[in-house]
Amino acid sequence: WPSVAKIVVESRLGTAYATMFTIQNYGLAAFFWGIGKVLDMVNPDVIAKIQSIKDSLVAQGMSNETISKTIATMQKTGEIPPYNYTIPILMLVVLGVISVYLALLLKKADKKQGYGLELPSGEKPEQVMEAETQANIE
Repeated sequence: WPSVAKIVVESRLGTAYATMFTIQNYGLAAFFWGIGKVLDMVNPDVIAKIQSIKDSLVAQGMSNETISKTIATMQKTGEIPPYNYTIPILMLVVLGVISVYLALLLKKADKKQGYGLELPSGEKPEQVMEAETQANIE
C-alpha cells in the first residue's frame, strides 16, 4: 500500500487506492470461500455427520438457534468428530512462503529500477542520489 504513492501519478492516486481496495476485498472473499471448500473436501465424514444431525433436528421442529447450540454441544462432547485443518493450514504456510519470495523480488526490483520504496515519505530517489554524490565529492 505505501508504495502506491511513490509509483502512481498523484492525479490518479485515489483511483489506484480504490482499485487496490476493491481487488483486495474480492480476493479475500474468494480466498475464505476457497479455504472453506477445501476444509469441506478434506472432512467429508464430519460434514455428512453434521448434515445428518441437522436434518434430524429440523425434522423434530427445532429452531435454528437450538440446532446450532445442540451441534456445538455435540462437537464439544466428541459425538461429532473434530475438523482436520492440516491441508488448509499448509495452504496458508505455502502462501506465506510465496509472499516472502514476492517481497524479496519487489526489493530487488526497487534496487534495480530505483522506485525508492524504502525511502522516507516525500523523498525522491533522485534527491538521495544527489545527496550521495555531494557527500562523495566533499
